[in-house]
Formats: sequence, structure tokens, C-alpha cells
Amino acid sequence: MRKLLIGVTLVTLLNGCTQVNDTIAEAPTFKVTTGEYTVHNDVEKEEVEVVEKPTPTTFKVTAYCPCMKCCGKTDGITATGTVATAGRTIAVDPTVIPYGSQVILNGVTYTAEDCGGAIKGNKIDMFFDSHQEALEWGVKYIEGVVIK
Repeated sequence: MRKLLIGVTLVTLLNGCTQVNDTIAEAPTFKVTTGEYTVHNDVEKEEVEVVEKPTPTTFKVTAYCPCMKCCGKTDGITATGTVATAGRTIAVDPTVIPYGSQVILNGVTYTAEDCGGAIKGNKIDMFFDSHQEALEWGVKYIEGVVIK
């Protein structure tokens, strides 16, 4: 992680002129916003952690359910030992998306908890409660973000 040290110079308006003011007590309240960071005048220097924005990736998203046809078993237990849950569980290629990673697809955050024999590369299998729901989903290509 990179760290960025932001120094704040306080500026006041005095009789229509801009002047640099060395004392915080005399400065008016203001804030400076640059990018994702906001610096308030009550801090002379602040250490800010710079977090790089994740790059979106297009995933081929299929669907599965806890039936014999989809999983070869019916207990709903994932590769990581959790109980698969609709709206949370996705199956991934763990060499591409590590288990436990959060994946944001269409504004919903899913957790990489499972894998499957056909899940390779940038493919995700989304868990549904029923086989009919999984069939209705079909195959979609969705841009998503992985947060490890």
C-alpha cells in the first residue's frame, strides 16, 4: 500500500485579498476535496491511505442450485464448508478469484464460497434456491469488480 502525506495550507480572505495564514485559530472553516479525499482545516497534516480502485472485469455468469443435476449432491454445502445461500453464494475458479473474495455484480455483493468443474477463468456460477430459477437465469455477461 502506498501512503500519501497531505499538507494543508490555510487561506483566508481579508479585506478582499487572499492571504496565507499560518495559524489555524484564525482560519475560517472550509474543506478541500480532491478525488476521493476530503481534508478539513482542523488538521495540519493527515496521513491518508491511497487505495487503488479495482478494475472491472466482464464475467460469464451462469446459475446453479442445490440439486443432483447441478451439483451431483443435494446438501447445499459449498467447497468452503458454508451452506450455499441465494443472493450471497457464487462459485468461482479459486485460482482467479480467491475463496472469501467479495464480487460486486449489478450492484449486489456476492461471496466466493464454491467452485465447480466447469468454472474456469472469468466464469462465475451464481447460486439460486431452485432449479427453475437457475434455468431462468440462463447465461449472462456481467461487468463486475472483485474485492480480495
